[in-house]
Amino acid sequence: MMFKFIFHLRKFLLSDLIVGLLLVISTILSLYVANSSCKDLYYDILRATISFNVWNIIKIDQSFLNWINDGLMSIFFLTVGLEIKREFSKNCSSRKRDQAIFSIFSAIGGVVVPIVIYLIFNHSNEITRKGWAIPSATDIAFVVGVISIFGDRVSKELKIFLLTLATVDDLILILIVSIFYSKSISLLYLFLSIFPVIILFLMCSCKVRNILPYLFFGIILWYFLLFSGVQATISGVIVGLMLPIDRYDDISVNVEKILRLFVNYFVLPIFAFSNSGVDFNEILSNISSTVFSTVSIGIISALVIGKPTGIFLSILLMLRLKVVNFPKRIEISQIFATSILCGISFTMSIFIAGITFDQYRYDNLLSYSRVGIFLGSWISASIGVILLQFTLPKKEQRRKMVIKQ
Repeated sequence: MMFKFIFHLRKFLLSDLIVGLLLVISTILSLYVANSSCKDLYYDILRATISFNVWNIIKIDQSFLNWINDGLMSIFFLTVGLEIKREFSKNCSSRKRDQAIFSIFSAIGGVVVPIVIYLIFNHSNEITRKGWAIPSATDIAFVVGVISIFGDRVSKELKIFLLTLATVDDLILILIVSIFYSKSISLLYLFLSIFPVIILFLMCSCKVRNILPYLFFGIILWYFLLFSGVQATISGVIVGLMLPIDRYDDISVNVEKILRLFVNYFVLPIFAFSNSGVDFNEILSNISSTVFSTVSIGIISALVIGKPTGIFLSILLMLRLKVVNFPKRIEISQIFATSILCGISFTMSIFIAGITFDQYRYDNLLSYSRVGIFLGSWISASIGVILLQFTLPKKEQRRKMVIKQ
């Protein structure tokens, strides 16, 4: 009895639902602290400078917030890199090319249309225009967490479609961040960063299975990228992509399990707590200008309308042109409901908002973007859950479908 209880407890703690709940709790705590008597202490801690010095050769002076966003989030991006490589390797090996193409074009539409909608509201303002990439992200942890509520009613094919779409979405966002959101470039450090990448590639080609060399050269790459002006978090993606993948005795499987636990239960909650603080006193004092600012309304419209429109139109276009066949055991209504859920955006959107609207220079715009992300995600989640409730087969129907298969 006790063993069964521990088994179910462990299964629950490792589920996607608990990850989403942790992010929600961390966000609520952040909002509470940012509106309590401790808010000055909260912001002072985030702004406090933490120095790292090794024999006066390696010197890094960053605020606590930057250590989280540039340091800890690199570990998150490492898991993203592993996930991207694994999904594409899986699709290639199982010859599910139609399904991969289906998800890839859906993801592209789901990124492009929200950007267009955001720019419609912000094209005339040079500063707010810089936030064009904020609403283009989908938070897979939240989306899978919501999907998991429906249990066995969700088909394996629908889950694969969603995971592949989110993987491509992550890849596009990584490219956007690395290309468009880099600071002034230092050619020296950018040149130096090439060497650890080459070494990582050679280790991957030679099937080096020890994780320590990858982490060592990954840290060196992170250091060079930090001072090159390119987003240092990209180092995590590169290390993740370089780790060798093998169906049997796969090093990345074990590494990913450990890292995912660390990311889900420490990195992401810390990131959410440190990046979600919004002063409601300031917002409520002028609520109309906050909620209906071009930044907020642009993000809300992009997430609630742009995401599902981009994904669904891409699907209809592919079917119309007969590029791919529609996946079996998935209804078009379920795809539409899922595409609305893809408007749930958190981790990457808040990350991009943070590097777009610097907290010390554009604090109001940062708050507006966070409000837009919160409201847009909440509306998308609410509508998506209602539609899935009606479009997914009931448990009895699902059992009959599984038996027939």
